[in-house]
Amino acid sequence: MTETDQEFQRPDSWDWNNAEAREGIKRPRVVVSVAFRRPEFERVAAYAERLGKRTSQFIREATLQSVPQAERRPVVLRATDLRASTTARSTTVNTENVTATSLALAAL
Repeated sequence: MTETDQEFQRPDSWDWNNAEAREGIKRPRVVVSVAFRRPEFERVAAYAERLGKRTSQFIREATLQSVPQAERRPVVLRATDLRASTTARSTTVNTENVTATSLALAAL
């Protein structure tokens, strides 16, 4: 790390009087929890590692490759297999951002 980099890491060297406030980049994302049996997960994780990818990256890419891009209809997802809840819940999601991932992961 250079001396300049080290200086940037120290808050006491920051110019607080001329700080610029910027709006963050908002990319709609959804985190999906997927259950694997231990041997299945180990197989997927090992293959992702062989490809030089994180497991989550590999699952995301494999899922998106298996679903046609034209798929843009809203889908109702049902969370009926939740141990912490005795009530089935449904939600409609925007297919542009999640449906492909949700559908393919559900099929695994």
